[in-house]
Amino acid sequence: MKKFSLYIVFFICFFHFSYGETVSELIELAKKNNPELKKIEKELYILKEKTKFAGKLFSPRISISISGSRIWTDPIQALELRLKQRITFPRKLDLEQKIAIEEYKIQYYTLRLTQLRIVREIKEVAYKVWLLKQIKNVIQKYNKELIKLYAVSKILNKQKKVSKLDLERISLYISILKKQSIEVDNEIQENIAVIERLVNARVHDITAKPLVPELFEDFQKLEELLRYSSPKLKAVEEELKRIAFSYHLAKMIFYPDFDVSMKYRIAPRWKDAVEFSASWDLPIWRKFKEQEIVLREKIKEITIREQWIDTYNILKMTLKENYIKIKKAKKVFRLIKYSIIPKAQENYELSLKEYKEGKLNINDVLLVLKEKKEMEEEKFRQIYNSNVAYFKILEIIDALY
Repeated sequence: MKKFSLYIVFFICFFHFSYGETVSELIELAKKNNPELKKIEKELYILKEKTKFAGKLFSPRISISISGSRIWTDPIQALELRLKQRITFPRKLDLEQKIAIEEYKIQYYTLRLTQLRIVREIKEVAYKVWLLKQIKNVIQKYNKELIKLYAVSKILNKQKKVSKLDLERISLYISILKKQSIEVDNEIQENIAVIERLVNARVHDITAKPLVPELFEDFQKLEELLRYSSPKLKAVEEELKRIAFSYHLAKMIFYPDFDVSMKYRIAPRWKDAVEFSASWDLPIWRKFKEQEIVLREKIKEITIREQWIDTYNILKMTLKENYIKIKKAKKVFRLIKYSIIPKAQENYELSLKEYKEGKLNINDVLLVLKEKKEMEEEKFRQIYNSNVAYFKILEIIDALY
């Protein structure tokens, strides 16, 4: 296990990622306040307590009987005390305890899966807020650029070089940006509301600083981490163990259980008596039904084994998909940042120059400016997309937090 723990640390180190402090605080709030997590934790506590009593004998039964010909008028003629204890075959008790322990482990991994899902959702929404804030900054930046362009067009209009329609076109685009800014603000508030639901607390703002993750080079290491670290696979494995124990317990249905009892009779004139008796179950006449129970448990075991294979393949496919998404996002991000945006800036400067010289109309300039704005927004979207894919990978291998 040390080897795979080192893989996890190595993997995280390759994904250079910066969490905002507020995001960490939100995760802690969710652990304390999220109703779904609190419910599972209570169930987990109950199951843990159940393991303490599983595998124990049933409580003994005590009965008292009084006999006499005329019990309300004559003295009591006899008083009987009976103590009865059910004794289960020892191996059955051991298996029952193991089944209870496996049920606890299954519930533990269920809780872990829920925790990871909620933490991933918190981070995704928090970084969506970050993305929207970056888009808003881009909108504000280009709004200032349009105001400058409007001033240039106003001078050219006074010089009779461009028509008043150019000014109207720029004004329209400024209004469109204002509309986009309002929509982004509303979307930010909607995402903050989602966070409030997840953490079950009031949230005013979110601070997050994502970076483009560095890609983990060896996908085979991720496969190994998946096999040995995934809570979902571990839950299926524990279910398989539970079913195996249940199968062995079902086979022991043919083993007899005993009832041991002691009766003490108190009677007048020193006629007290003690009686011991024992009885046990013999599954003779219902043999077919017992065999049916054993067969049903065996079928469950085969089904769970197939479920493990299916779960592993689905998780492996999801791991591969998100691994590819990170590679794609990283390439697109670098292309936009180091090639497309610089070229778009050059195109805009050239189009603005030719517009001033009367070689281009305002629609051409606005088109170049719009393309440049879209690429700047796309740059931040690729950062967001890479981090979302990164979260999903860490969720699968249980290294999200």
